[in-house]
Amino acid sequence: MSFSLTISFSGELPSGIRNLSYLSSLSLEHNQFTGQIPEQISDLARLNQLKLADNRLSGRIPDSVQRFAAEAFAGNDGLRGAPLDRKCKERVRVRINAASCIGAAVRFIVAFVAVFYFPHWFLFCGSLRTYIFRTRP
Repeated sequence: MSFSLTISFSGELPSGIRNLSYLSSLSLEHNQFTGQIPEQISDLARLNQLKLADNRLSGRIPDSVQRFAAEAFAGNDGLRGAPLDRKCKERVRVRINAASCIGAAVRFIVAFVAVFYFPHWFLFCGSLRTYIFRTRP
């Protein structure tokens, strides 16, 4: 009878990894790690095998670990740079939150009310006239 236990780690890779100076193999594949690969990984001079595939890592791959094969970083859609073919790109992110949505709605309502109740403020041509239609004789 055999048992297997699967544990999935998550969170960011700790910068304290540099304290593992005798580490020669680091296999953290198939987990839920997020964030960037810490630059402190360059302090691991004896590291000869690295596997970080199938996580949720992002950012640029540090120069010190670019010597490892692309397979070591596969499955991390957010990673950029060598040895992967994906280039680093600056991304501009627009954040839409509740405050900006409420602000846009308030501005729209104020503008609508102003145009509807005070149309003469927005008539810049003298030949334009407002027409009032009578519905009762």
